[in-house]
Amino acid sequence: MATYFTLTIMLCIFPTAFSTSESILSSELLDSLRTINNDVLRSCGCTDLHENITKLFVDRRNESATYEDLNHGSLRHKISNNLTDRIFEPRRSVLEDLVKKAEKAAMEYDWKQPIKSVGFKDGRDFNKYNSPSETEPSASRFSKAVNFNFSVVHVPVDIYVGDETVEYDTLRELEWTEELDEAFNFAEESTRNNASREDLMWQYFGSYKGFVRHYPGSLWNFPPDEVDLYDSRHRPWYNRASSPVKEVLILIDTSGSTEGQTIYLSTLAVGQIMATLSEDDYIQVANFSSKQRMDSMNDEARLGPECFPDFVQATRFNKQILLDYVMKLNEPGSSRGQANYDVALEYAFKSFERFDKEAEQLDVGMGTNCGKIIIILTDGGIEKPNNLLTEHDPDGSKYRIFTFAMGQAPTPLDAVKWLACQTNGNFSRINSIGTIDTGVERYTSRLSLSLTHSALEPTILLSSIYRDDWGLGMLTTLTKPVFQKSKTEEKLKLLGVMCVDIAIDELDRFIPHRELGPLSYAMITNHNGFVVKHPLLQEQQPWHVEPPSVDMLDVEVARSNEAVERIKEVRKSMVDRETKQLSITGVGAVLKNGDSYGYFINHTTEYFTIGINMTAYGLAVVHPVIVRKVLMVEEKPDDAVKELTELKNAKYDVAIAKWRYCDEVFRITNQSQVFTPLTDLIGSDESCDEAMVIHLLWDASIVRLADLKKMVVESDIEAVSLTTAGGLTVSYPEGYYYPEETSSFRFGDHYNDSASKRAFSRRDLFIYSTEASSAPRTSDVTNTITVHKAISDTEDDDKGPYIFGVLGITMNHSVLEETMNSVRDGENVSLCASKTSSCFLLDEGGFILYESNPKHDMNHVGMWLGAVDSSLMHALYNGSDGIYQRHKFYDYQATCIFSWLDETTGSAARIPSLYSVAELFVTQALSALALLYSSIVNYGSGAEAEMRLLEYGERYQVCTKISYQYFYDDEMSRATQTNRTIQYISEDCTRTGVAVRIEETNLLLVIADNPASSCDAITLLPQAPVEIPYEEYVFANSPVCERHLRYRKPPVQCLNPQHKSSTCKACKGAVTSVSLLLAASAIFHLIQ
Repeated sequence: MATYFTLTIMLCIFPTAFSTSESILSSELLDSLRTINNDVLRSCGCTDLHENITKLFVDRRNESATYEDLNHGSLRHKISNNLTDRIFEPRRSVLEDLVKKAEKAAMEYDWKQPIKSVGFKDGRDFNKYNSPSETEPSASRFSKAVNFNFSVVHVPVDIYVGDETVEYDTLRELEWTEELDEAFNFAEESTRNNASREDLMWQYFGSYKGFVRHYPGSLWNFPPDEVDLYDSRHRPWYNRASSPVKEVLILIDTSGSTEGQTIYLSTLAVGQIMATLSEDDYIQVANFSSKQRMDSMNDEARLGPECFPDFVQATRFNKQILLDYVMKLNEPGSSRGQANYDVALEYAFKSFERFDKEAEQLDVGMGTNCGKIIIILTDGGIEKPNNLLTEHDPDGSKYRIFTFAMGQAPTPLDAVKWLACQTNGNFSRINSIGTIDTGVERYTSRLSLSLTHSALEPTILLSSIYRDDWGLGMLTTLTKPVFQKSKTEEKLKLLGVMCVDIAIDELDRFIPHRELGPLSYAMITNHNGFVVKHPLLQEQQPWHVEPPSVDMLDVEVARSNEAVERIKEVRKSMVDRETKQLSITGVGAVLKNGDSYGYFINHTTEYFTIGINMTAYGLAVVHPVIVRKVLMVEEKPDDAVKELTELKNAKYDVAIAKWRYCDEVFRITNQSQVFTPLTDLIGSDESCDEAMVIHLLWDASIVRLADLKKMVVESDIEAVSLTTAGGLTVSYPEGYYYPEETSSFRFGDHYNDSASKRAFSRRDLFIYSTEASSAPRTSDVTNTITVHKAISDTEDDDKGPYIFGVLGITMNHSVLEETMNSVRDGENVSLCASKTSSCFLLDEGGFILYESNPKHDMNHVGMWLGAVDSSLMHALYNGSDGIYQRHKFYDYQATCIFSWLDETTGSAARIPSLYSVAELFVTQALSALALLYSSIVNYGSGAEAEMRLLEYGERYQVCTKISYQYFYDDEMSRATQTNRTIQYISEDCTRTGVAVRIEETNLLLVIADNPASSCDAITLLPQAPVEIPYEEYVFANSPVCERHLRYRKPPVQCLNPQHKSSTCKACKGAVTSVSLLLAASAIFHLIQ
């Protein structure tokens, strides 16, 4: 089908009735169109309200305030120093002390004394031990009831501590760690008595046996309808600290004998092994069988997209893609040939050597420069590839091989045991789902010996960020391993990992939001270039078990390739922790419209980078060049507290931003008491930011004079809100914007809605918005329109005008409808009344605020035009020549629904996440007893029984979605009086029309002939977020594949001495008998 677009810039001559009429719009009528905004605002009294509030701020500024130039270079130093001095250095000191005391307690413990039972406080029974009188006020920082007098313990579901024959070591670990309560209490008291330190968050010890002891004591609140899979050994903080960084190659035996249960167990085991890797590790997965088959496969032995290098970082994203390919090995016919370990190891050694060369050539920090691990999952074999080991690793110091015998086939295992013992690895047997976890734990425990035998003392590490299971949102954790040591301080054994948490919200408390404003922000990344703090970093949900690993380039938005390259310079500067300044044109931000990203705003942006001492973090102050000065109020206004109290009594909603005005204010839980301490603490509390507090109270005194209530009562306004630069948000009537709030006072997210940010960005425009809608509603639904406008100073210098705040006015949609109906042509006919044409008012994102001829009498207000009139949106968007342009945004933090199995065919409808694979182990333990008999008596039927346990179901998991944000082209964005004719021509559909910008607003009036029925078949333009299947975007040169070449700094310390064991004792064990007891243990706990 041939399709043509035409776009012509016009001055003042446009067709009106495009299908039948030859009349034109006169210049008078165009003038009338451009004044729609004034008509709307005058009809509701909004113009007067905005002018009055602006005058109040300007007059008060002339009387009692001045401006200071913003120095963002100084701000970065201030932020960096505060984070080091107030957060990271004190927490490191606490952690070091906890580790020393833990190792002392372990050294003094009698490990040979007989032990029968240990009493401990189970976190699930916290209320049994806790007394409400012992819960201290400062516990509010934990967002839950805590007790500082004791710690509590959580034991994994597969450990039955009542059976000393099974978990004797666990009982000992529980007993000696009781001594940690004294250390935890000391750290808490020291922190409270030291004004230079911040309040500690969670402190805890994760044992190598899987339990965690955490302080202060609190309730372990796990959803009752979920299986509690928590195990300290599977958490990001434990994985990061308990083993050296490494490159791992997993080889899966896909010879013919593995068809069925064996390959099924192998694919599940791969998921569990992946879960033990951190984002500092690198991974490859490959399959092998006979030499002939490996030769014919060539590079296809490696699983994953073609554009993946030999090894990729073990991020959540990469592991999920690899797991996708691994699961496909379960398809019938995937297993063929006979296992040949020679060709498998030859492939492995060449892969490592090739990757080392590639990493050296690219010089972007690929790889670990540390341990090289080969993991073989096989059902057995007899050939010992001795020559290969001698050739590639003659002294056995370079590679370690871990072997797993999979399934229940009676295949000889001498070769796989020999491989593990010759390379200081480990051999384990996995013969059912219930033994996967135990087998993998033997592998991780063996790896941890590297830390024990290393001559180096492990340094304190910062974990990847992740979601706190105990209610504090996103966290990073300071971690350090704890060892059992001899009297001479020789490390004997890894006991676990000691941790001190740092909530990301805590970092936010030291960022000067008042100076930065609503569009500027502080961004923090780690040595991998992954975001620790960013406005687009979303808090994870319970189903997000893996750290998000969101790259800085995935959240910093650029319009051009040139801008992308410049942002890469910023990223490298942050990874290298350099002090630098860069200015970039063509950088923007994506903003939400409802639940999805619907808007794009464009700026010239300045980046000020610096390192954060005592961490591997880089900091950047990101500043769109809009306002470069800050208001300084000369003295505290009188009666500010009284005026705020009167606002509450007059049924206003009052909120202050959750900024660090004073330490005491930040801890207040009864929010109605906040303003009294603010005024009382000025001059008496060193923790107060006096300029910030006075600015807030100054704003409050002006808002009280504005009398917003009067405007609502005496006009057609339904509600009004005012957000100020000092952190205050006031709205009337009470409960209109925040109906879910139980109090008229609250801590609020400042400039939280995108319309306020858009108004701040374009201070010269009135920003019209309405509630977003993804589907038509019935015509009887009442719509509202909200108009936002920045309140800015009339004084404008080279630093830009100062913006005091943003005013928001909400009115019934009928006000806009009446105004549009009053616009008439020379014959006194309403411009939008014609039945042969369609009339739309659109915002800068293409969302409908008004329509004249709704289809089927449905209400489309709030919807995107392309979903309502596709051909018309095509006419408005014409590549680089259209009125609208668009930005393509990848959201790597999206949520999708995952289906366990197809209900009819039993085949996988979607590859499960790592969490889903882990959940499978415990879920199927419910049927372990039924499998027990089958496994012992007839191993052949066990696979079928296990597979039948998988039932159809759905759950959420993280995925990637793509969306498009439409925005005015540069000419249309700059001007408010540009008018254009629009045309869309194809074989089946022709549309013509006119587009007119409404003066001083973000609105675009579009009038076009009605579409023919054939236009309904026009392909929809993409806009709303859509999930992208992995196979559709891991092609060469895709954004996904480019990620592997991004610059990073590998960890400096390599604790990998390649210790050679004197015996192969660790290689001779199997987990068969233990697994049966663990299955029964799991069922016992689940029943309880």
